[in-house]
Amino acid sequence: MGELEELKKVISTPFERKGKDKMGRRAFVFALALDLNWFSLEEAKKVLEVSKKKDLLSEEGEKVFPNFSMENVDVSLSFQPNGDFLGKIKKQKDSIMSQIIERIQKEEDLTKKNIISRANEIQSQMEKMIDTEIALMIFAKDLGVKVDDLVNEKISQI
Repeated sequence: MGELEELKKVISTPFERKGKDKMGRRAFVFALALDLNWFSLEEAKKVLEVSKKKDLLSEEGEKVFPNFSMENVDVSLSFQPNGDFLGKIKKQKDSIMSQIIERIQKEEDLTKKNIISRANEIQSQMEKMIDTEIALMIFAKDLGVKVDDLVNEKISQI
């Protein structure tokens, strides 16, 4: 199982066990550390931060929620993250989406919300035939932001 798939399972488990699609930051951390007994509190906080950085979790006020469909994540009752899980997720590069957004923000005075909104407009213009990362790449290119290395990385993932 890949690191991102395992991270999605780790993220999904507290939401599924509590039957919620949103939960408080603290409740999420406590679920990972105390309810599931998978991590220390500090490690659970790192899982939260890494998940946000990789755009797998979003925050709305004090609530967090997954940025992916949990229906597509199969978590068995016996699932536990493997022993070197934390080490592996810390080593992963930021998602392509995060990298593009970060580069656009460095070059332009735009918020993440504005950037994603523009990417959604591009997707709509293309009748949803492209994913968000491709739409972000188009937007970045239109702004003159260099993303050629990320284009090649995206192509290699296809």
